Amino acid sequence: GNDDKGQPFALVAGSAIQKSSAEPVVWLQKLSAQIGLADGPADVVGDRGHYNMDRQQVTIDGPLQVKSSGGYRLETQNSTLDLKSKTLKSGGAVTGTVPQGTFSGDQMNADLENHVVRLDGNARLRIVPRKTR
Repeated sequence: GNDDKGQPFALVAGSAIQKSSAEPVVWLQKLSAQIGLADGPADVVGDRGHYNMDRQQVTIDGPLQVKSSGGYRLETQNSTLDLKSKTLKSGGAVTGTVPQGTFSGDQMNADLENHVVRLDGNARLRIVPRKTR
């Protein structure tokens, strides 16, 4: 599909079950998603969850991995990915890397489009100085 900005997104699942056409929720197993961002795609991988077509939100139950252009990566669990706003909210601890270094925290809210991550609780950031040429 396409979001409200016309940028593409795709959801792929090993299995997908919708109880009825009247219900906007599709239950997913072995899922992956790709979201088009301004600087390239972001890939999201999880074991299981559900997609709410009306809200354009994917809720992942269990572990979640996100990788995007420019060296951005994070791992968390029990999260909600909002395809409209391109945000990700974790339901538990998070670890990750950004071009500047590594981070961790008890919970996270991420703006995937603008590469902004907000950590809540026990937030840690380790900055790795870049080598000069």
